[in-house]
Amino acid sequence: MKFLEYFSIYNYSDIFREFDRFLKSDIRNVYIEDAYMIMYVRKSKRSINRQLYDFIDIANISIERDMRDKGVFTNFISELLNRYPDFNILVENIFNPAVVTVLSKFGFERKDGPDNTWFLLRKR
Repeated sequence: MKFLEYFSIYNYSDIFREFDRFLKSDIRNVYIEDAYMIMYVRKSKRSINRQLYDFIDIANISIERDMRDKGVFTNFISELLNRYPDFNILVENIFNPAVVTVLSKFGFERKDGPDNTWFLLRKR
């Protein structure tokens, strides 16, 4: 399967090393990047069903054109959920319908509001 071939050569270690550093720091927001992907992430508090929760927000993510449609985002989300099982995750302002498909497969829900934002509430 072509998708698995690309995934096997893609190494997320730089991304998650930076993620670990960010989560342990007092920094509230940061750009995290490697050779194929760059994202803007932040720590936030969000209201879901009138309750306030801590979240990791993925506010912007860009994947190099030649790595798109090869499962890089899907596997990133899978690894993110495996590495940080106690974190609530929110992905903001989604413009690509394929991203919604991926997030839906992992149990993310659409947040009420005008922007296309999806969340996964894991720690209540």
